[in-house]
Amino acid sequence: MEHQIEDRSGLGVGVVPSLIPSVSLGPTGLFDAPSSLNERLAVLHRTIRALSGLEGLGRVAVTTYDAGTDELRTFIDSSDRPTELAHYQARLSATTMLIEAARARSWRILALHPPSEDNRKRHSRSLYDAGYRSSLAVPFFDYSGLLGFVFFNSTADGFFDGGVPQRLWPYVQLIALMITNELTAARIARAGAKTIQGFSHYKDTETATHQERMAHYSRLIALENATRWQLTDEYIEHLFWFAPLHDIGKVGVPDSILLKPGKLTDDELLAMKKHVAIGIEIINTMKREFHLDGLPYISILYNAVACHHESVDGSGYPNGLAGDQIPLEGRIFAVADVFDALTGERPYKKRWSNEEALDYLIDLSGKRYDPLCVSALVDNVPAIDAIQRRFARELAV
Repeated sequence: MEHQIEDRSGLGVGVVPSLIPSVSLGPTGLFDAPSSLNERLAVLHRTIRALSGLEGLGRVAVTTYDAGTDELRTFIDSSDRPTELAHYQARLSATTMLIEAARARSWRILALHPPSEDNRKRHSRSLYDAGYRSSLAVPFFDYSGLLGFVFFNSTADGFFDGGVPQRLWPYVQLIALMITNELTAARIARAGAKTIQGFSHYKDTETATHQERMAHYSRLIALENATRWQLTDEYIEHLFWFAPLHDIGKVGVPDSILLKPGKLTDDELLAMKKHVAIGIEIINTMKREFHLDGLPYISILYNAVACHHESVDGSGYPNGLAGDQIPLEGRIFAVADVFDALTGERPYKKRWSNEEALDYLIDLSGKRYDPLCVSALVDNVPAIDAIQRRFARELAV
């Protein structure tokens, strides 16, 4: 068998977000600055390896869990040797050991062996090929359920036998606090926006499934170009979390314009374009009232709102930015948003087929839309189909 599993029960991590303080370790300045989670994890990893007997801890990594899709996704990673696990996702239901750990809220020790011919899972093969021989997996939770797993790896056989898991326990808790703190802040932003939408006519024109599909299209575009753009998993996950908030400013646009079945007049078009400025005002208020300025990737949220109607040829609004002047998030969201808008039904249009929508994007590639973003969708039609099947409840709005 590929893994030898030893069960230790009762040590699953549970965290109540309302009790999580802002993390700061005083004079070391470890978490004083709003650095990325990946940077903080690397510092914590170095701290652990400086302890006697833990020098052989070669890797610390975190995956997040999306209950809606049953997906585990790589998130942050600190390793002493390269692996091929960036931008990786897998169904939790396909990983027996992790399901058992999540259900028992317990940790699991694994001995890594050469992948067999009938078991070539990418994560196992990559870890073994990198030289790691033992692994410890710990699930972590909040009030909503499973959030993900913390993984520890070593090149030494049996590294996690004896009392090593107990010695790592305080660091598991700290990592869980770090992750949950940031996830909670992102959830606050999304929940605040959804609350605003829920009390407005905007809920009639932009459904939850539109937002979910648009977020998944955005993630697909980012993953397809991750190597070229040197994107981290942490960045991509924040992009995914904040994508649904791009059009929050439409809550300030009158029904008569949003729901108009015909072509907008020039005055109505100007009123529609004001949704960007309204959205920026809402986001700035949320940042101020919810103290979100410390989030390392809060700029993604701002750029989602401010730049998703800019065009690469400079013809967009509100600032007429062109090419690389447009933040990457804005270029990604522009393509993801228009594709889902075209392939869904609206009061002013019938639903387009995927082929028609992709042809439209191709025609405007390099003019209105970033060619790499367009190509990412054109080259991944099966992935588009899978997203649409998963969120098919409301392709017509």
